[in-house]
Amino acid sequence: MYEDNLDHLLSTLSIESSVSGTKSPKISLVNTESALCRTVKDLSAYERICFDAEGVSLSRTGQLTVAIFQGFGAATKTACTPIYVVDVQTIGAEIVFPNTQSPSLRSFLEDAQITNATFDCRGDSDALFHQYKVKLQGAMDLQVFHQAVRIHNGELPPKKNLYFTNVGVPYLESMEKVLQYYNLDTN
Repeated sequence: MYEDNLDHLLSTLSIESSVSGTKSPKISLVNTESALCRTVKDLSAYERICFDAEGVSLSRTGQLTVAIFQGFGAATKTACTPIYVVDVQTIGAEIVFPNTQSPSLRSFLEDAQITNATFDCRGDSDALFHQYKVKLQGAMDLQVFHQAVRIHNGELPPKKNLYFTNVGVPYLESMEKVLQYYNLDTN
């Protein structure tokens, strides 16, 4: 019953775009092995994948519960690609990230030829490696990329740093701040 309600809620969820004429992506809850197989097949058509992981105290010891994927840059050039919300906890990590050579979510994350776009993947990468031995390759962390662009443009990093004091480590900004920096709508 819980899964039926969640499927219904996800099917009614809409993501609005500030660009007129654009459609909202379909959001698919992946909570069975057969749905996972379809997801892997669908994602294999893409050259680049957006990836995020969520969990309880996500880290090498915290639990990774959900992995989110969206492909882009496919040969089909579909304007609106689906978002797959993979319920790792329900399906089981040994099925979601199997230690085999066959196509799987692990194979996408470990393929250096596939760009895995992410934002602040420190916790994601830590959990994937220490819990499931997934070695994240081809990652393009947009938070780090933004910092590199700022430094390349001669900007000094913000002085406020909640995590380090006086050690010269640049402060990393939130996704919302990065989007605002590039004048992208955050609503």
